[in-house]
Amino acid sequence: MASNGSADGHRIATLQVLLRNVYDPALPRNGQPRLCICFKGTGVRISSDEKEQYRDDVFVMWQPKAWYDAKTCNNWVVEYAVDEILKLDLERGQRHLILCDNLGGQTKKQNPKFAKLLLERCGADVWNLLAGCTDEIQVVDAGFGGLSKWHTQEVQMEWLHIDDNWAEWTGANLSASRKRVLMTHWYGEGYARACQSFDFPKVFDQCGSNLTADGSGDKDIKLQGLDKFSFELADAQRDPLTGESATEAAVVNNENAVIDSGNAAAENAENAEDSDAGSEVEELSENDGSESEDGGATTDDEEGEPYADDMYNAIETPPTSDSDWIEKAVAHRWEEGWYVGKIVRKVGMSVNAAQNGKFACKYPDTHREQFHDLFVDDYGVKKMWVLVTRK
Repeated sequence: MASNGSADGHRIATLQVLLRNVYDPALPRNGQPRLCICFKGTGVRISSDEKEQYRDDVFVMWQPKAWYDAKTCNNWVVEYAVDEILKLDLERGQRHLILCDNLGGQTKKQNPKFAKLLLERCGADVWNLLAGCTDEIQVVDAGFGGLSKWHTQEVQMEWLHIDDNWAEWTGANLSASRKRVLMTHWYGEGYARACQSFDFPKVFDQCGSNLTADGSGDKDIKLQGLDKFSFELADAQRDPLTGESATEAAVVNNENAVIDSGNAAAENAENAEDSDAGSEVEELSENDGSESEDGGATTDDEEGEPYADDMYNAIETPPTSDSDWIEKAVAHRWEEGWYVGKIVRKVGMSVNAAQNGKFACKYPDTHREQFHDLFVDDYGVKKMWVLVTRK
C-alpha cells in the first residue's frame, strides 16, 4: 500500500477466505461466499457510523492481534459460516466437507470445538490438509489468492488516481477508522473481481479436492510444480502432520513401546501441531499498522515465543546495508513458530506489484519462494525476523 506514515509492517488485518466448488453466474460473486476480514482490536469502541460505511458484502470480525486463534475460529463458525455453509443445502444423509490448513485453531487436536461447531451448526465435516503441501493442494494457493491480491491492488490504484483521494491517503490526518473502511471496499471489490474470472470447479479438480472413491476424475489432477506424481489408497490414511502412513506409524509405536518413550513422542507431535499456517488465512500488513481501533498508538508485541535454536546463533544486529542480507540465513516467525531459510534476493520490478521491495526467501519445506518486508523495526529474537549463523 502507498505510505502515509513511517512503515512498521505490523499486521492490522487478516483475510479468511472460504471458497465453494461452484461457478454460478446467476449468483453474487458467481456463487462464492462473502469475504471475511478480521481487524486488529476488540471492536467494542467502533462507532455505528464506521460500521455503516463498511462494504455490504464483507463480513468484519475483531481480534486483539488480528489473528484467527481458536476463539476467533469458533466465532467465525457461529457468526459467519452458519450463513454461508447451510444445512438446508444438504439432502438427507449428506454433509458438507471443509478442507482446511493446519492452522492451530482449525485442528481437532488443538481446538476440537471448531469441528464440533461446524458439524452442529453447518452439517460440515473438517479435513485438515497435509502440512507443508498447501502450495500444491490448496485451492486458495492455486491462483485465486494471487488473482484476488492483483485485483485489490488494481482497485486501490484506481482510487488513488483521483487527486483528492491521493491527498487523503498520503496526508497526516487519515484515521484508523477511515483505513478500515477503505480496506473493506478495496479487498471486497478485488475479491469480487477475482470471483468473476476464476474457474473454481476446474481448480478444485486440479488440486485433488474432488477426489472420488472410484477414481473417476483422477486424470484431471494437476498439482503445481509436480509434472509427475502418483498416489494410492494408503496415502489417504497418512497422518496429516507427519505424512507417516498407518504402517509406518505402527512401527514407530512399537519401537516407542520397547524404549518406553511414548510420552516424549506425544509431546513432540503436540509441539509440531501448528506446522502450516494456512493460505486460506491471509495476513494483511499496512504502513500505519501500529494504530489501535480508535487511532491511538499501541505497544502490543506480536504473539509467539522468542527465537531459540540449538543449531543456529542469532545475529544481534543486521548489516546496515540490506544488500548484505542476500544469501544470509534468516529465521522468520509465523503464528505457529520460527522457520529458518535463506534470503535469496530483493525484488525490484516484478509483474506482481505486491512483491516489489520485498525479500524473496527460500525454506526447506516448500519449493515456492516466500516474500517478506523484513522491516528493521521488526528485527530481533523477540520480534519477527533475525539473521542467523550455524553454531
